[in-house]
Amino acid sequence: MRAIGEYLITVTQDRFDAQKDPQGKPWLPLSNATKERKRIDKILTESSRLRDSISCQAGSDEVRSCNSLTKTCLKQSSII
Repeated sequence: MRAIGEYLITVTQDRFDAQKDPQGKPWLPLSNATKERKRIDKILTESSRLRDSISCQAGSDEVRSCNSLTKTCLKQSSII
């Protein structure tokens, strides 16, 4: 389960880098007003805190993909 969790972290961070959703579609572009406020043009990225806050918690039959900034976790269970 730990390997699955690590995979989820990697692919999610890769999506931040590529600025694409899970289906591979590009994220909507930033509005001009947002671009003026931000220091960089990357979507959902100002300091990389959101991207870097992704972690996982692995159990014997489940893995949780968590985000420490939003204090949320998504659980994926195995069915045997």
